[in-house]
Amino acid sequence: MHEVKTVGLFSNEYLDSEDGKAMIVKELNVYRTKYDEYIQSQEWARRSEQANLRAGWRCQVCNSQNELHTHHRTYERLGAERNTDLTVLCADCHKLFHEYRRLQSE
Repeated sequence: MHEVKTVGLFSNEYLDSEDGKAMIVKELNVYRTKYDEYIQSQEWARRSEQANLRAGWRCQVCNSQNELHTHHRTYERLGAERNTDLTVLCADCHKLFHEYRRLQSE
C-alpha cells in the first residue's frame, strides 16, 4: 500500500512512495529547500524585525544587543508564525541552544 503525505508546511504538494525511508528523505529535502527560501524572503525579514522590536533589540536570555538572531521556538506554523513562535537570541545564546537544546548547562 502506498503512503501519501503532505510535504513541509508551505504547500499542498504530495509525494507517493512505498519506501518509508525514501519518503522521509524526500520530505526533508523539500522542506529544507522551502525553509531556506523562506528565511531569505522579505516576509521573514519583516517578521524577524517585528520580533526584534518586541524584544527591544536585545537577547531575550542574556540581554545582549550584539549579533541578534530570530529563533523559531516551533516550526509548526512556519510561514505564518505567531509572535509567541519566535524569540530573539544573541549569537552566543543561539549557538548554546542548538548545541545543547537548552540555554544553561545542568
